Amino acid sequence: MKLLRLKLENFRQHRDSNIEFRDGMTAVVGANGTGKTTLLEAITFALYGEQRDNLDNIKFYWSEGKRYSVTLRFEFGGSIFEVTRSHVDASLCEITENGSVTYASSKTDVKKACERLLGLNYEQFINSFCAEQKNLGFLNFKTSTAQQDEVARMLGFDRLKDAEELARNRRRAFESEIKGGRSMLGDPIELETQKSEAKKSLDEVTEKIRLSQIARAEILRQIPEAQIARERSETFIQLTGEMRAIEAKAEGLKTALKHAEEAFAIAQKDSLERETLEGAEKEFQEFEKQLGESEKLRESGRQREALLQQKETLEKEVARLTEKAAETKAPDLARVEAALTNATRGETKGRSDVALQEQLWKKRQMETLGPWKQAIARAEQLQKDLNKAEVMVGKGICPECGQPVSVSMKAGLAKRRADWEAADAERLKQEKLHNELEGRPEALVTAGKALEEAVLAHKAAQEAKQQAALDSRALDDIKSELMLKDRAMRELVAGLAVIPSTYDQERHASLIEKLALLKPQHERYLALADSVTRLRTVAERKESAQRELESEKTRYVDFKAQRSSTGFVADPDAQAAILAYERLSSDLKVHDAALESNELARSQAATRLAEAEKRLEERAQREKELKELEKLEALHDAAQRELKTLREELNRTIKPDLIARASENLSILTNGRYPLLDLDKNFKPILLDDNVEKHVISGGEEDVVALSLRLALSELIQEMSGHPMSLLILDEVFGSLDAERRQSVLERLIGLKNRFAQIFIISHIEEINQIADQCIYLTRDPDTKATIVADAMPEQIALEL
Repeated sequence: MKLLRLKLENFRQHRDSNIEFRDGMTAVVGANGTGKTTLLEAITFALYGEQRDNLDNIKFYWSEGKRYSVTLRFEFGGSIFEVTRSHVDASLCEITENGSVTYASSKTDVKKACERLLGLNYEQFINSFCAEQKNLGFLNFKTSTAQQDEVARMLGFDRLKDAEELARNRRRAFESEIKGGRSMLGDPIELETQKSEAKKSLDEVTEKIRLSQIARAEILRQIPEAQIARERSETFIQLTGEMRAIEAKAEGLKTALKHAEEAFAIAQKDSLERETLEGAEKEFQEFEKQLGESEKLRESGRQREALLQQKETLEKEVARLTEKAAETKAPDLARVEAALTNATRGETKGRSDVALQEQLWKKRQMETLGPWKQAIARAEQLQKDLNKAEVMVGKGICPECGQPVSVSMKAGLAKRRADWEAADAERLKQEKLHNELEGRPEALVTAGKALEEAVLAHKAAQEAKQQAALDSRALDDIKSELMLKDRAMRELVAGLAVIPSTYDQERHASLIEKLALLKPQHERYLALADSVTRLRTVAERKESAQRELESEKTRYVDFKAQRSSTGFVADPDAQAAILAYERLSSDLKVHDAALESNELARSQAATRLAEAEKRLEERAQREKELKELEKLEALHDAAQRELKTLREELNRTIKPDLIARASENLSILTNGRYPLLDLDKNFKPILLDDNVEKHVISGGEEDVVALSLRLALSELIQEMSGHPMSLLILDEVFGSLDAERRQSVLERLIGLKNRFAQIFIISHIEEINQIADQCIYLTRDPDTKATIVADAMPEQIALEL
């Protein structure tokens, strides 16, 4: 893992810091409280969402908003990743040539993704590659897990345990599959028996099919002759039926011919009678026509009387409407419209005056509102600053610079209190000036009354206009109705002029009397209207019956000759031939059904035989597969045992290897004073002095031992776990060391450059600047109270050093 870039926003002392990292040793230099350790905390916060203190204390104290965030870009395994985490969300993505690919997008998911990617959780990270301030101790885990197991997990040995468990599970799976497969194999003797029974059934059905085929062939030989006899017998029966039908039909034709002759005589008589009534019918038609014309003249007279009554009614309506139009007076619409215009102008002016007075009133209110609000805001801000300053001074912190409080701070608090009291007095003064303008001024009240009067006048003018419009519309309606009535009168007079008045009542009665005398002859004439048609129809029917009767006689003779040629004399003989053929056909169907059934049985027997043979083959194949599974079971069993042995052997080598590497580091760091250390069963360090445990050690010696073990563990993890971290972070590891041991630690760190591509040292000692490949200088801006990050040494740090 190589760090490339770190960006902090409102994170502890850092309001907005951007840091670019390079390879080699990097020194982070600055006074206490400038945010050196914060850089380390930002890295662990970005990756895991955790750091040494409460998360509630992360946000920059003097930030205006609530948001704080960290963005870390790093290289791992040849790829570049960027993780961003804020107070509400988080994301992890890979940076590629074509953009970025997001792997996780929530705080929990990003933490899990970083643990999978780096192969280390937060506690493992800070106990190996990253030593936090005042936490240099070896294997300071919060869990109750044995230290040796924690180290094994950090070295990746837990993967061997996972592999061992996988081999065990697979062996058990093979064992279960083999056991199940054995139970499903089936008895080979039973399978052979099934095969023999299927072969026997197949042979029996094949013999039945052969016998059915012989019997069927004999029936097929007899069928042609029987079929010819059946066809002749069917012809005989059919012709006998046809002849019987002709005999019955001939009897019916004779009866129909007799009825047709009787109907012909009646129709002939009716036709002669209708001819004698034709003169009386013509006279009846003429009188009926004259009576219709007389009826029309009588109806016209009735219409004329009705129109005369309508004419009299219209004349009265016209006179009434003429008198009403003369009495109705037209309103003066121009005068009413002018009055409404003047009233509208008056109301508009009244509203304008009221709006002007309200605008002036609100303007005077706003002139006092601004100073009042400013006074409120200033008083509230001064009160907040006073309260905040009192709290911080109570905690012993300077509210201006964040440093320990000085004696002169009490005078500063008194001045803040005096400023707040003056601002609060000004607030009360401005509030009084503003409240004096709450009531409505006299000019606005007068303008409001004038507006009310103008509104009433405008409403009265509108009502007068509406009434004038109603009166004008009523007069127009009267004139329109008078015009319509006059037009109807003219149309009615024109209609009277075209109605005739020549109706003769006596002639009308004479025509009715003559028609009554001729009506019986007319009705008889009508009753005989179909006599000619009936005469023609009956004649045709009589001729048709005669022709059809002769035709049926000829057909009967022909059918009789054809029946004699069949060779049969009576129906029983013909029926016997049909029955013989049907018996043969029935026997053929029986044999066909038997053949079909036996063919199906033979197919089923063949299928059973094939299935039995297939089951025997499948059993042999499954037996072969089970033997292969047994080999795999044995291989996984051996792999499980060997993996367990390897894991136990590696666990046994952890402590000696770690002790050897740590002892080498200790010897270098102490210039050979302490060449050897040991670890007890709980991996607790034991410092040896001339191969004897040293029970009492100083704080510096304790830190040197812990640092030696940390460096050894970091190297061991890189070599054995396969994690390409290439990173080592040490925060204030020189605090308890004397000058000689400090120099030894520096020399050891220089020697580690070939193993760790990046080494970060957070310290205030001057020697770090001389051996570091990159220096990051941190100072505090007294105005913004935020940390400033620089590559060059600021004057402030130079003076301190």
